[in-house]
Amino acid sequence: QIFSFKYSPRPETEAEKFINVVDPSVASERLTNLQQLQDENLDEISQKHLGSIYEVYFEELRPDGHVVGRSDNNMIVKVKGSEELLGQFRQVEIIKTFRLTQEGKVIA
Repeated sequence: QIFSFKYSPRPETEAEKFINVVDPSVASERLTNLQQLQDENLDEISQKHLGSIYEVYFEELRPDGHVVGRSDNNMIVKVKGSEELLGQFRQVEIIKTFRLTQEGKVIA
């Protein structure tokens, strides 16, 4: 992930005195382009995980019937399940990918 914002001068800093500042409309367009590129990159990276198997530690029960955890490579993974998975490590196959999370099924 990236945290990207348009430049804005901060009071009582050297940046407040800058005179060579990019036009706000250009800055907005550049930020939009950067964030779109990041979304494309995330989508491409996520797709590479489809069908892969990861060890996941489950730590959160959601009201929608999913249990959420982190894989051994720090991805957020959700599976259908209940509180018996909390605090457990399980092998999970990724069956659906999203930009910031993955959905899987417990296989062991």
